[in-house]
Amino acid sequence: QFAFRRCTSRLPEPAELDRLVRLHDEVLAEFQTEPAQALKMATEPLGPAPEGMDIAELAAWSVVGNVLLNLDETITKE
Repeated sequence: QFAFRRCTSRLPEPAELDRLVRLHDEVLAEFQTEPAQALKMATEPLGPAPEGMDIAELAAWSVVGNVLLNLDETITKE
């Protein structure tokens, strides 16, 4: 909810929040089975992840963040 509100200046509808949670869970499961892909998503081009960070979790949040930042509502604030 925090990230959605920061990007759109409103709280997410229940269906929007549900979809973002499902997206996070789906990509997290994928990244947990594909550590090389998780590392790539989490560190390129930003650089090394903080020590002790769960790379799969960081990669999953990177995907969710990318989705939020690419919403039409985020790009064109009216």
